[in-house]
Amino acid sequence: MSSGRITAVALAAVATLGFTAAAAVASVNPDPVGPGQQLRLSDDRKCDMSMGAHASSPLFGETALAAGADRMVAGVTTPATARPGSYPVTIRCGAGGVRVTGTVTVQAAPSKGADAGTGTPGGGAPQLACGTALLALAACGAVRRRRGHSHG
Repeated sequence: MSSGRITAVALAAVATLGFTAAAAVASVNPDPVGPGQQLRLSDDRKCDMSMGAHASSPLFGETALAAGADRMVAGVTTPATARPGSYPVTIRCGAGGVRVTGTVTVQAAPSKGADAGTGTPGGGAPQLACGTALLALAACGAVRRRRGHSHG
């Protein structure tokens, strides 16, 4: 085999490997997400942790990733006004490093339903105190009334 053919075969093999290699994918959890929810972004161990990384998306803007236990991570909150749809997420590793991409899907915010009262911690404390006081007052009245009938 001539050196020209060997070079052509080697180039074809490299090109084939390049096309079949898995693309670097950013990890975005949870997916799907609702408006106002927290997202966890990760480079899925593609970046050199000593070089840093930044994530960007039309959904949340830009944020720096920090070195985690074994990967670069960041937490972002989706805007409460986020519209349903699919949004690209791009993580750039260091200066001129690897680019890792992914997507996140925003679902419509669930219906909040009717306000049923004290379903939130601390939200119904005044109502609870008032109700307890009224029950205690009613119990005292019942006891006094009962005692009043037994003496007279």
